Amino acid sequence: GLLTGNDVNRSLAEQFGLPIFEELSLKLPKEIYRKVSYAFAKKNLIIPLREENDAILVAISDPLNLEPIEELRLLLERKIKPVYSDKETIDI
Repeated sequence: GLLTGNDVNRSLAEQFGLPIFEELSLKLPKEIYRKVSYAFAKKNLIIPLREENDAILVAISDPLNLEPIEELRLLLERKIKPVYSDKETIDI
Protein backbone atom coordinates (compact mmCIF):
# COMPACT_ATOMS: atom_id res chain seq x y z
CA GLY A 1 0.00 0.00 0.00
CA LEU A 2 0.89 3.64 -0.33
CA LEU A 3 2.04 5.64 2.63
CA THR A 4 0.06 8.73 3.56
CA GLY A 5 1.56 11.94 4.91
CA ASN A 6 0.33 10.92 8.36
CA ASP A 7 2.16 7.58 8.06
CA VAL A 8 5.41 9.28 7.13
CA ASN A 9 5.09 11.90 9.87
CA ARG A 10 4.20 9.26 12.48
CA SER A 11 7.26 7.24 11.45
CA LEU A 12 9.45 10.34 11.72
CA ALA A 13 7.99 11.16 15.14
CA GLU A 14 8.77 7.64 16.33
CA GLN A 15 12.33 7.91 15.00
CA PHE A 16 12.77 11.24 16.82
CA GLY A 17 11.40 9.72 20.03
CA LEU A 18 8.33 11.96 20.19
CA PRO A 19 5.38 10.63 22.18
CA ILE A 20 2.34 9.83 20.02
CA PHE A 21 -0.98 11.31 21.17
CA GLU A 22 -4.14 9.81 19.64
CA GLU A 23 -6.43 12.13 21.63
CA LEU A 24 -5.86 15.67 22.82
CA SER A 25 -6.89 17.23 26.10
CA LEU A 26 -6.37 20.96 26.55
CA LYS A 27 -5.45 21.88 30.11
CA LEU A 28 -3.74 25.25 30.15
CA PRO A 29 -4.68 28.57 31.70
CA LYS A 30 -6.69 30.80 29.35
CA GLU A 31 -3.91 33.40 29.29
CA ILE A 32 -1.66 30.89 27.48
CA TYR A 33 -4.29 30.28 24.79
CA ARG A 34 -4.86 34.03 24.40
CA LYS A 35 -1.21 34.39 23.35
CA VAL A 36 -1.52 31.80 20.55
CA SER A 37 -3.62 33.02 17.64
CA TYR A 38 -6.11 30.72 15.98
CA ALA A 39 -4.56 31.55 12.58
CA PHE A 40 -1.08 30.51 13.81
CA ALA A 41 -2.36 27.24 15.31
CA LYS A 42 -4.43 26.35 12.22
CA LYS A 43 -1.72 27.26 9.70
CA ASN A 44 0.95 25.24 11.53
CA LEU A 45 -1.30 22.45 12.89
CA ILE A 46 0.16 23.00 16.32
CA ILE A 47 -1.70 23.32 19.60
CA PRO A 48 -0.54 23.81 23.20
CA LEU A 49 -1.92 21.08 25.48
CA ARG A 50 -0.73 21.39 29.06
CA GLU A 51 2.13 22.22 31.38
CA GLU A 52 4.57 19.44 32.14
CA ASN A 53 7.31 20.20 34.64
CA ASP A 54 8.85 23.44 33.36
CA ALA A 55 7.61 23.10 29.75
CA ILE A 56 4.47 23.44 27.66
CA LEU A 57 3.45 20.20 25.95
CA VAL A 58 2.54 20.99 22.32
CA ALA A 59 0.90 18.71 19.74
CA ILE A 60 2.40 18.94 16.24
CA SER A 61 1.57 17.09 13.04
CA ASP A 62 4.89 17.64 11.23
CA PRO A 63 7.97 16.64 13.23
CA LEU A 64 10.24 18.33 10.68
CA ASN A 65 8.57 21.75 10.93
CA LEU A 66 10.58 23.24 13.80
CA GLU A 67 9.95 26.93 13.11
CA PRO A 68 6.48 27.08 14.78
CA ILE A 69 7.89 25.33 17.86
CA GLU A 70 10.56 28.01 18.14
CA GLU A 71 7.95 30.74 17.57
CA LEU A 72 5.84 29.32 20.42
CA ARG A 73 8.89 29.16 22.69
CA LEU A 74 9.50 32.87 22.09
CA LEU A 75 5.82 33.80 22.30
CA LEU A 76 5.09 31.90 25.51
CA GLU A 77 8.56 32.44 27.01
CA ARG A 78 8.60 28.80 28.05
CA LYS A 79 10.37 25.62 27.09
CA ILE A 80 8.33 23.66 24.50
CA LYS A 81 8.04 19.87 24.51
CA PRO A 82 6.57 18.58 21.22
CA VAL A 83 4.40 15.47 20.91
CA TYR A 84 3.01 14.02 17.69
CA SER A 85 -0.66 13.91 16.70
CA ASP A 86 -1.93 13.38 13.19
CA LYS A 87 -3.53 16.21 11.20
CA GLU A 88 -7.08 14.99 11.75
CA THR A 89 -6.61 14.94 15.52
CA ILE A 90 -5.16 18.44 15.64
CA ASP A 91 -7.38 19.95 12.91
CA ILE A 92 -8.77 23.12 14.40
